[in-house]
Amino acid sequence: MVTSLLRHHKPNIQEEAAWTVSNITAGKNTQIQEVINAGLVPILVEVLEQVSICEAVQLSNKLTLKNITLNSYLHVIVFLLLCFICQTTTATTYIQGINKQAIKISL
Repeated sequence: MVTSLLRHHKPNIQEEAAWTVSNITAGKNTQIQEVINAGLVPILVEVLEQVSICEAVQLSNKLTLKNITLNSYLHVIVFLLLCFICQTTTATTYIQGINKQAIKISL
């Protein structure tokens, strides 16, 4: 259900779905793992790669990915980066903006 909302043709629905997922990823590592298990991370990356995506949807998706980066173990961050490898343009942009402190803490 959430996957279809993240890909919905109406930007406001995409934004609300991404915002909901960002709230989940702001929680515990077990919640982040559930988002990963649901297959939502590759979809968030895929949506970010869309040129026509509105700024509010981009912001919600970036917030979700930031939450995952800041609140996760190293193996989750590696998974996130592997998802980005499939989406090269977004990977370069996002990796440049990753909080270096989060990586330092994770390592």
